[in-house]
Amino acid sequence: MLGFATMLDLATYVNEPMFPSISGAPLRRFTTIGALVALVTGVVALVTLASSAALQLDPSLQFLQLLSTLDIAWSVAALYFGVRSLKGEMAARLAGAVLSVICIWSIWNYLRIVGFNDAGGWLVDGGALLRWVLPFDTMAAVVALAAVTLAARQPTEQRSPQS
Repeated sequence: MLGFATMLDLATYVNEPMFPSISGAPLRRFTTIGALVALVTGVVALVTLASSAALQLDPSLQFLQLLSTLDIAWSVAALYFGVRSLKGEMAARLAGAVLSVICIWSIWNYLRIVGFNDAGGWLVDGGALLRWVLPFDTMAAVVALAAVTLAARQPTEQRSPQS
Protein backbone atom coordinates (compact mmCIF):
# COMPACT_ATOMS: atom_id res chain seq x y z
CA MET A 1 0.00 0.00 0.00
CA LEU A 2 2.87 2.39 0.73
CA GLY A 3 4.33 1.71 -2.70
CA PHE A 4 0.95 2.30 -4.32
CA ALA A 5 0.49 5.58 -2.42
CA THR A 6 4.01 6.74 -3.33
CA MET A 7 3.40 5.83 -6.95
CA LEU A 8 0.15 7.82 -7.06
CA ASP A 9 1.85 10.80 -5.43
CA LEU A 10 4.64 10.82 -8.04
CA ALA A 11 2.31 10.27 -11.02
CA THR A 12 2.20 13.89 -12.15
CA TYR A 13 5.93 13.81 -12.90
CA VAL A 14 5.35 11.40 -15.80
CA ASN A 15 3.69 14.27 -17.65
CA GLU A 16 6.64 16.58 -17.01
CA PRO A 17 9.67 14.62 -18.20
CA MET A 18 12.74 15.10 -16.11
CA PHE A 19 16.26 15.20 -17.54
CA PRO A 20 15.80 17.96 -20.14
CA SER A 21 19.39 17.51 -21.29
CA ILE A 22 18.56 14.09 -22.75
CA SER A 23 17.83 14.51 -26.44
CA GLY A 24 14.94 12.57 -27.88
CA ALA A 25 11.50 12.42 -26.31
CA PRO A 26 11.28 8.60 -26.13
CA LEU A 27 14.54 8.25 -24.20
CA ARG A 28 13.60 11.18 -21.95
CA ARG A 29 10.19 9.60 -21.16
CA PHE A 30 11.76 6.17 -20.60
CA THR A 31 14.35 7.67 -18.25
CA THR A 32 11.71 9.68 -16.39
CA ILE A 33 9.56 6.61 -15.82
CA GLY A 34 12.65 4.64 -14.78
CA ALA A 35 13.59 7.27 -12.21
CA LEU A 36 10.07 7.30 -10.78
CA VAL A 37 10.03 3.49 -10.58
CA ALA A 38 13.38 3.62 -8.76
CA LEU A 39 12.01 6.14 -6.25
CA VAL A 40 8.94 4.01 -5.50
CA THR A 41 11.06 0.88 -5.20
CA GLY A 42 13.55 2.62 -2.90
CA VAL A 43 10.83 3.82 -0.53
CA VAL A 44 9.36 0.33 -0.34
CA ALA A 45 12.80 -1.23 0.21
CA LEU A 46 13.70 1.06 3.10
CA VAL A 47 10.41 0.55 4.90
CA THR A 48 10.55 -3.22 4.34
CA LEU A 49 14.06 -3.45 5.75
CA ALA A 50 13.22 -1.38 8.80
CA SER A 51 9.89 -3.03 9.57
CA SER A 52 11.15 -6.59 9.10
CA ALA A 53 14.07 -5.92 11.42
CA ALA A 54 11.85 -4.15 13.96
CA LEU A 55 9.50 -7.17 14.00
CA GLN A 56 12.57 -9.37 14.59
CA LEU A 57 11.58 -11.79 11.86
CA ASP A 58 13.86 -14.65 10.93
CA PRO A 59 16.61 -13.28 8.65
CA SER A 60 15.55 -15.55 5.79
CA LEU A 61 11.98 -14.27 6.06
CA GLN A 62 13.28 -10.68 6.10
CA PHE A 63 15.11 -11.48 2.86
CA LEU A 64 11.99 -13.04 1.32
CA GLN A 65 9.96 -9.97 2.25
CA LEU A 66 12.56 -7.68 0.72
CA LEU A 67 12.73 -9.68 -2.50
CA SER A 68 8.94 -9.85 -2.76
CA THR A 69 8.32 -6.18 -2.07
CA LEU A 70 11.04 -5.07 -4.47
CA ASP A 71 9.65 -7.28 -7.20
CA ILE A 72 6.10 -6.09 -6.67
CA ALA A 73 7.04 -2.42 -6.26
CA TRP A 74 9.08 -2.07 -9.45
CA SER A 75 6.75 -4.07 -11.69
CA VAL A 76 3.55 -2.43 -10.43
CA ALA A 77 5.05 1.07 -10.59
CA ALA A 78 6.41 0.50 -14.11
CA LEU A 79 3.07 -0.89 -15.29
CA TYR A 80 1.16 1.95 -13.64
CA PHE A 81 3.33 4.73 -15.10
CA GLY A 82 3.31 3.11 -18.54
CA VAL A 83 -0.43 2.51 -18.65
CA ARG A 84 -1.10 5.98 -17.22
CA SER A 85 0.77 7.52 -20.13
CA LEU A 86 -1.07 5.33 -22.63
CA LYS A 87 -4.62 4.97 -21.31
CA GLY A 88 -5.09 7.36 -18.40
CA GLU A 89 -5.35 7.31 -14.64
CA MET A 90 -8.21 4.86 -14.07
CA ALA A 91 -6.79 2.22 -16.41
CA ALA A 92 -3.40 2.60 -14.70
CA ARG A 93 -4.85 2.18 -11.22
CA LEU A 94 -6.76 -0.89 -12.32
CA ALA A 95 -3.70 -2.40 -14.00
CA GLY A 96 -1.55 -1.71 -10.92
CA ALA A 97 -4.13 -3.18 -8.56
CA VAL A 98 -4.57 -6.32 -10.66
CA LEU A 99 -0.82 -6.88 -10.94
CA SER A 100 -0.41 -6.31 -7.19
CA VAL A 101 -3.01 -8.97 -6.43
CA ILE A 102 -1.42 -11.46 -8.85
CA CYS A 103 2.07 -10.93 -7.40
CA ILE A 104 0.90 -11.15 -3.79
CA TRP A 105 -1.16 -14.23 -4.58
CA SER A 106 1.83 -16.02 -6.14
CA ILE A 107 4.05 -15.59 -3.07
CA TRP A 108 1.16 -16.38 -0.70
CA ASN A 109 0.42 -19.54 -2.67
CA TYR A 110 4.09 -20.56 -2.56
CA LEU A 111 4.17 -20.12 1.22
CA ARG A 112 0.85 -21.98 1.55
CA ILE A 113 2.23 -24.94 -0.40
CA VAL A 114 5.80 -25.02 0.91
CA GLY A 115 5.35 -23.60 4.40
CA PHE A 116 8.00 -22.22 6.73
CA ASN A 117 11.03 -23.73 8.40
CA ASP A 118 11.07 -24.63 12.11
CA ALA A 119 12.36 -21.17 13.08
CA GLY A 120 9.52 -19.48 11.17
CA GLY A 121 11.80 -18.52 8.31
CA TRP A 122 11.67 -18.91 4.57
CA LEU A 123 11.73 -22.54 3.49
CA VAL A 124 13.37 -22.39 0.07
CA ASP A 125 12.14 -24.92 -2.48
CA GLY A 126 13.62 -24.23 -5.91
CA GLY A 127 11.11 -26.40 -7.75
CA ALA A 128 8.16 -24.70 -6.07
CA LEU A 129 9.66 -21.28 -6.83
CA LEU A 130 9.99 -22.25 -10.49
CA ARG A 131 6.40 -23.44 -10.55
CA TRP A 132 4.53 -20.99 -8.33
CA VAL A 133 6.48 -17.72 -8.30
CA LEU A 134 8.88 -17.21 -11.20
CA PRO A 135 6.31 -17.56 -14.03
CA PHE A 136 4.24 -14.79 -12.42
CA ASP A 137 7.33 -12.64 -11.81
CA THR A 138 8.38 -13.09 -15.43
CA MET A 139 4.91 -12.20 -16.68
CA ALA A 140 4.86 -9.12 -14.46
CA ALA A 141 8.27 -8.00 -15.76
CA VAL A 142 7.34 -8.51 -19.41
CA VAL A 143 4.03 -6.65 -19.08
CA ALA A 144 5.60 -3.81 -17.08
CA LEU A 145 8.50 -3.32 -19.49
CA ALA A 146 6.16 -3.49 -22.48
CA ALA A 147 3.95 -0.77 -20.97
CA VAL A 148 6.94 1.49 -20.28
CA THR A 149 8.41 0.91 -23.74
CA LEU A 150 5.11 1.63 -25.47
CA ALA A 151 4.58 4.73 -23.32
CA ALA A 152 8.07 6.02 -24.12
CA ARG A 153 7.53 5.51 -27.86
CA GLN A 154 4.15 7.22 -28.10
CA PRO A 155 4.22 10.41 -30.15
CA THR A 156 4.24 13.67 -28.24
CA GLU A 157 1.56 16.22 -28.71
CA GLN A 158 2.82 19.11 -30.80
CA ARG A 159 1.92 22.59 -29.69
CA SER A 160 0.70 24.94 -32.36
CA PRO A 161 3.28 27.54 -33.38
CA GLN A 162 2.83 31.00 -31.97
CA SER A 163 2.39 33.91 -34.35
